[in-house]
Amino acid sequence: MALTMSSQEWASQLRLQDNSVLEKVLETLHVLQKAEPSRFRSSKFKIQKKGQRDESRIKNFTSYSGPDLMTRTVLDGNAVKWMQNPLTFWSYPGQHLENASSISPPARLVEAYISAHCDDA
Repeated sequence: MALTMSSQEWASQLRLQDNSVLEKVLETLHVLQKAEPSRFRSSKFKIQKKGQRDESRIKNFTSYSGPDLMTRTVLDGNAVKWMQNPLTFWSYPGQHLENASSISPPARLVEAYISAHCDDA
């Protein structure tokens, strides 16, 4: 297949082939992406093997050695306060409202979740 084909032409050609051809094309692009990442920086697409994100998360989790000494000290110093009233550690929009105590606990959790800066790790 010529590299001058449009993506639609490529797609129609690949539909005519069996899945092994598609696998070879994707694997070739994946290998190229790993070998020369600079060529793929401006691309709209990123090729990952199935389960690669899970593998990365598991690797990061198993290699995590725990919090650093300063974090451990802060955690140990606040353990009693946390056990007595964990809400004192939450800071979220709407906390300044006078009637914040009338908000149900599930609503507080939803509000805190929405305001959290989540990442797609």
